[in-house]
Amino acid sequence: MPTLIPHPRGFTAMIVRVVAATLALTLAGFVMAADPPMRVARLGYLSGGVTFSPAGENDWVSGTLNRPLITGDRLWADRGGRVELQIGSAVIRLSSSTLFTLTNLDDRIAQMHLQQGTLLLRVRRVDRNQVVEVDTPNLALVINQPGEYRITVNAAGDSTEVITRSGRANVYD
Repeated sequence: MPTLIPHPRGFTAMIVRVVAATLALTLAGFVMAADPPMRVARLGYLSGGVTFSPAGENDWVSGTLNRPLITGDRLWADRGGRVELQIGSAVIRLSSSTLFTLTNLDDRIAQMHLQQGTLLLRVRRVDRNQVVEVDTPNLALVINQPGEYRITVNAAGDSTEVITRSGRANVYD
């Protein structure tokens, strides 16, 4: 019986397909191995009118208790509304008429933006290499030590008041 020898071009095309498939599977494995951040914010308390806009969306929907929040998510507490978020060892309380955005949240950074309203931040622990930062239209507050901080931005966004009840933070304008 004669032995069949594959045509050189057909053999080369088969090798290229096998190498491409192996490379694609290897890259897919790297992508799937990348875990999402272990830390997310959680809506722990809602009272009154509270709306939520997911990252990258323009629509606002009613906030729901225990909803996880990620980078880019926005919250609005209406007049008479109240919100509490938990991020690791930090608790954030938003008062009424407050607009808030999570600008960067991962295993090391908790950065938020207060556009208007009042935010009360209670930090129980600041780990080494951890960053907790509150940005406003006028300044950035970087938390250095556990403590309690109150930040208020007027409705026009041109004035920010920071009160440190305990702890230590740096203010950058």
